Amino acid sequence: MLNNGLANGLSNGLTGGVTGGINPIQALAPTLAQSLAPSPTQAVSAFVPTAPIAPPIPTAPTALTPFLARVPEAAEPKNAEPIAQKSSKTCFVIMPFGSDRIHPITKERIDFDAIYRDLIEPAAAKVGLTCERSDRISESGLIHHGMINRIMRADIAIVDITTGNPNVLYELGVRHTARRSGTIVMHQTGDAIPFNINGIRILNYHAKPNQHDLEEDRATLAATLKTALAGMHTDSLVHTLIPGLNMTRPAQEIKTKTTMIWRCPRAEHKKIGAITGNILNVTEVDIWVNPENTKMQMCRVHDDSVSASIRYFGAVRNQRGVIVKDLVAKALARRMGSGHLVEPGTAIATTAGYLKRTNNVKCILHVAAQYGEPGRGYLTIRGYDACISSALDEVDIMNRSLLTRLGFRTPLKNIIFPLLGTRGADRDPQTVADNLIRSARDYLETTPDSKIETVYFLAYTDTDNELCEAAFRHANLLFKREDQPM
Repeated sequence: MLNNGLANGLSNGLTGGVTGGINPIQALAPTLAQSLAPSPTQAVSAFVPTAPIAPPIPTAPTALTPFLARVPEAAEPKNAEPIAQKSSKTCFVIMPFGSDRIHPITKERIDFDAIYRDLIEPAAAKVGLTCERSDRISESGLIHHGMINRIMRADIAIVDITTGNPNVLYELGVRHTARRSGTIVMHQTGDAIPFNINGIRILNYHAKPNQHDLEEDRATLAATLKTALAGMHTDSLVHTLIPGLNMTRPAQEIKTKTTMIWRCPRAEHKKIGAITGNILNVTEVDIWVNPENTKMQMCRVHDDSVSASIRYFGAVRNQRGVIVKDLVAKALARRMGSGHLVEPGTAIATTAGYLKRTNNVKCILHVAAQYGEPGRGYLTIRGYDACISSALDEVDIMNRSLLTRLGFRTPLKNIIFPLLGTRGADRDPQTVADNLIRSARDYLETTPDSKIETVYFLAYTDTDNELCEAAFRHANLLFKREDQPM
């Protein structure tokens, strides 16, 4: 056990921190410094500089979203079905409507309302989908705007091409252009298939079903929906013929902070989650990851980026909001020293600056996730998923530091990453998100002695949230509970 004098010596030595140029161990008596001082390599990662505490500033973010309650350690079955537990996912149904439509070729009467009511809605409900049909959009304004918006944004689209209705085929084209996956095309058995879409998979259902036929059709559609929700396969003819096509749509910022927790299959005490909304609302995560370039140059404070937010809100500002102490950027520059570049994927820890007071952030981890090319700007590094393992490894190095082992610092247990590389036009965003989540899962499952308990990903927009949910399913994570709004 350490006596009070040694404890006080460590505490006093830390007040200067790395920023003051004082090694906390060397502040002790020489004999103790000789026996306890870590190696130079350990010293860099063991002591993350602490920002000086500034007086309250009116422009600083205070009264942020309340602390996000931790999920209780409740046991749930290992074979939990995440999709069936959620009811927030949407299914837009594109089909003719009416109870007495005449087939233009066979002249048979078709009750499309009954098909929607008895076949499509029950099958969708079975896998946790909420259905909506274009004729039931009740909002005011241009109906085409609401319809196209739903066609593009719905998690799943079911398209019934029976009768070859031109409106249905047009909307199918919009959907296939907008989304790589998540589209199910169906028609009545025996109905003609237009030549241009003859190569895609089309689900058959009975034209005049008895009860057994109807139950069989529901089961087939439900199974197809479950597969489509996983998003593993390209079902769009457009994206099949033009691989890598990236159709962007304006992402909407999520205003409400929520959390979604999943468990690792081979390490159920380890969790991977997503937190929605602005990172400035996050107050319960020890470490924020800041994506930087290989020169470790932070963004300008008015840029629309995580780096800019960390730099500005981590700084000390005057009453007019002007930075007077650029704490995080200067700490990063000191860590870089005379070096101009780092290798891609490198992680460097610095102080959190003023964010320690406002958001309880203990450390900022800067990862080299981009590199610059003259005339082309900054591009995401090829091994972007290595940023995840590099950052997590750096956290474990800090958790093995002397002060943590002696009990003077609590272990760093959770970390939050932006969705690195998903904004680039040269990569499929879902593939990038899948690789990021798998990298986090693999690290947690293969590093049993890690003190990291939860790895979060920031879902700033609705698109980010969709990417996270799909990636969690693709990684075969176990869903723990519903999103909880804060």
